[in-house]
This record gives sequence, C-alpha cells and structure tokens, in this order.
Amino acid sequence: SRGDRMRFWGCLVGLGVFLAAVPALAERPGGFQAWMTVLRQEAMQVHGIKAEVLDSVFPKDFQPIPKIVELDRKQPEKTKSFEAYLNGIVTPTRMKEARVKASDFSLLLKDTGEEFQVDPGFIVALWSVETKFGNNTGGYSIPLGLATLAYYGRRSEYFRGG
Repeated sequence: SRGDRMRFWGCLVGLGVFLAAVPALAERPGGFQAWMTVLRQEAMQVHGIKAEVLDSVFPKDFQPIPKIVELDRKQPEKTKSFEAYLNGIVTPTRMKEARVKASDFSLLLKDTGEEFQVDPGFIVALWSVETKFGNNTGGYSIPLGLATLAYYGRRSEYFRGG
C-alpha cells in the first residue's frame, strides 16, 4: 500500500541520514564489532530505532564490505574532469527519464520531500545518479553498504557539518 511504501522509504532515508552522520570509530579498540555496538546503542537510545529493526537489518556476523570501500574510493567525480563527469551524468535520455519518474511518483516525492524537508527534484536527481532509477543497485544491501561507508568514515566530518 501507499502507506507501507512511505514508511519503507521514510525508514530507508532516516537510516541513511543516521548512518551518514555517524562519526568514524574505526580506531577504537575492538574494531568493527565495537563500532557496531556503539552504532546500535546510539540508534536505539538517541534515534528510537527498535532492536528488532536493527537485528533484521544487521546480521550478527556482519563485516564491512571491501568492494563497497573500493568502489567508494573510485568515484567518477574524483577520477574524471567536471566536464567529463557532467556530460556522462546529465544526458538527454536521463533527463527525459527523470521527468517521467518525477511525474509517475509525484505524490510520493511530494510527501517524502515534505516529511524530510528535501526538494523532490534533489531526490529524483540522486535516484538517477546513484541507481539509474533502480536499474543499478550494485547488488548490495543498502543499510549494510551505508554502515560500511559510515565505518570507514571518509566523509563523516562533512556529514556532521565539519
């Protein structure tokens, strides 16, 4: 139902924002498992995320995904000139598809934009750039991928306003 989709996307966006804002703790004793313990505690105590939700998203044996770290370090915006990057991302085909998706999902985009105070145009742009509108998801769990990126913390200060 529409309400279930809204809750799903709301949880996913909320989890992404939360994980992006988590400081890097890789240098702490205990490594990744200690970091996950702190992450879980903060998620439950500060953000009100239930333990059952965290258990369903993060398996007990979860470890950072090396391929995600590798891909993050090879982002095209870091390896191409701005002009080459822009020309590869902003194509007439992608712009046309963005207009179609914005129209097809206008109500969901409007509601999500209002709830999270994000312009729907930015949501569509990110959806396009990051997944080609769901056609390229990389085959990884989004929460596990975000946790991997948050753990390595290459951009954690940026997301905390630093």
